[in-house]
Amino acid sequence: MPPRHFPHSGVMEIHLNVRNANGRNQRPLPPPPPPPDSPYNAPPPPPEAVWHEKKGPKCVSPEDIGAAAVSEKDSVDLMLKGGSRIRAHLEHCPALDFYSGFYVHAGRDGQICAKRDPVYARWGGECLINRFRVVEGVFKH
Repeated sequence: MPPRHFPHSGVMEIHLNVRNANGRNQRPLPPPPPPPDSPYNAPPPPPEAVWHEKKGPKCVSPEDIGAAAVSEKDSVDLMLKGGSRIRAHLEHCPALDFYSGFYVHAGRDGQICAKRDPVYARWGGECLINRFRVVEGVFKH
């Protein structure tokens, strides 16, 4: 079949019939890749992490803590400089506003310990650290 040309559109229609050496039609060519701005080219979303808790230490050295974040209304996550994460579960803690900031004072031994040291909210409230748990992230597939 001769190519058809559509003069006003700049489009030419071409039909291609390819046969292999034994005369049978070959498989059709795969479709062209989507354009670069297509949603089909978007990278897949990152895998979702599920956090598992394991038994943690009784005390943590303040020098090992790199960052901290409120994880839930009754716990604070401590990100350690080595890359691990420890969750401080707080005891008898009404919904204090730790989102505006918090701090902890180390004891005389230089450690922050469960069942001894409180976490203080910036506005004045406090909650005792009940226990520490090691937190590990596992990615869902």
